[in-house]
Amino acid sequence: MAPILSPRVHEVIERYRRFYASDRGGLMVRCSCDFGVPWPGTTPLNKLDWEDEAAVRAYARAFTDYVKALIRARAGVDDDYLPGVQVLAGTGMVAAAFVADAVLHMEKDTNYLDPPINSWRDGFDQIGFRPENPWYRAQMKVLSAYIDEWDGSFAICPYTHFDPLDLANQFRGNNLFYDFTEEEGNLRALLKRCTESVLALEADIHASHLRGYALPGTGIGGLWIPAGNYLSCDAGDMMSPAQLEQWGLPCTESLCRHWGGAYMHHHELGAHQLQTWSRCDKLCVQFLNRDPNTRHMPELIDSAVIESTFRVAVHFIATYADFMAHAEEWRHGKFCTTVICENPQEARAVARKLPALRNF
Repeated sequence: MAPILSPRVHEVIERYRRFYASDRGGLMVRCSCDFGVPWPGTTPLNKLDWEDEAAVRAYARAFTDYVKALIRARAGVDDDYLPGVQVLAGTGMVAAAFVADAVLHMEKDTNYLDPPINSWRDGFDQIGFRPENPWYRAQMKVLSAYIDEWDGSFAICPYTHFDPLDLANQFRGNNLFYDFTEEEGNLRALLKRCTESVLALEADIHASHLRGYALPGTGIGGLWIPAGNYLSCDAGDMMSPAQLEQWGLPCTESLCRHWGGAYMHHHELGAHQLQTWSRCDKLCVQFLNRDPNTRHMPELIDSAVIESTFRVAVHFIATYADFMAHAEEWRHGKFCTTVICENPQEARAVARKLPALRNF
């Protein structure tokens, strides 16, 4: 029998349920700072033997040990943080799970995939979900180790998906941006293949690999969504809203409708896509990660952004000073905010303000 949820996890999930259901807005906050728990010194990805079950399990266990220690260290901070671990073993491996005979270049902290479709005359048939794919099996070993360590106190994000457009970027490289005008028929076929493959992989995870894990919905990025999984679409930030509307949104909507929801990662560089993603049916949250040399989200929030969050909530990163200056404004929309604090004292000060900022 799977463990039951800890009282705190249950309470946090119920807050998120009320947040998503609310038509009044409100603010969900995760405080981030150094709580004195060192990041695990895990085996470098290029030194890890992915065929060695014990080695992969030790690699995964380092992350669950870290999260459990962090839970203890931040016990005095009553924010909306849902502790979690994520199956992520390098962006190249995420994409390689869909490629037969993938060429993967390992580095210490990540890996890269050789784009398999350099010419439309070859490579296309390599693309698809096959449960025997060694890079998929490697990531499922990580997931299995997480589930074995699961005690009801944290969430597990079972796969770090590229959305179909971002996955096509992995398979075509930057040729993708020429394909919009030069290879429309082939690109449509590839996006259809990517969508079907992501759906098949996610279905296999639920059918074959989640036994013993009973947390409802999905925990991602320190927050909770009621259904679906993680998606990223960094490629979408490199095009116009009209191009994203034409090429990306239909595929992502297909996933969201199948899953009942999703969490979309992109970047502040793509703030011009905020309104486009807000029209994505069933999408739960869009996260705009911080970028250098660009305006940060706290500077970009206006009445139009606030209105859009009632269609799709927005998760962004703010400083402690940003939060203290603008939280009263943000609570009129539906925002999830990661607040970067200098120390636990600041984190506790943020948490004390939260009950007044929840409109639900």
